[in-house]
Amino acid sequence: MAVKSQGTKIYAKNGTLFVEVLGVQSIGMTGGEAEKIDTTALGDTVPSSVRGMETALSITSDINYDPADASHILLDTLKTNGAAENYKLLYPFSGATNTQFFTGEILSFPAVPSVERNSVLRKSLSLTVNNVRATE
Repeated sequence: MAVKSQGTKIYAKNGTLFVEVLGVQSIGMTGGEAEKIDTTALGDTVPSSVRGMETALSITSDINYDPADASHILLDTLKTNGAAENYKLLYPFSGATNTQFFTGEILSFPAVPSVERNSVLRKSLSLTVNNVRATE
């Protein structure tokens, strides 16, 4: 069974409150693949390897950007500060797994938005994902 993604939201923590990031068009998750460590010795006739650590997770998100929107101003500030902050993903289905919290740092949220003909201002957000958990 497939679950609709419409209604998925991402929030950034500002002080003690989570602020919904408005204008989100997409949210993608990358990373988490295990590295491969080569253990083949010079005298071996067959290659060998062991599983290594997983690569870091990251989220990318395309956002319709409004320079006057409080959530976009917050993202600009968090990017400038470079500090880790708490984030929340809320999926549009009921159940124990519909909310995930994580600590992250903004890797990219360009100072200048993208512009296209017959479109709106857009920015791409890139976040590290650390310490994923079900509760804050």
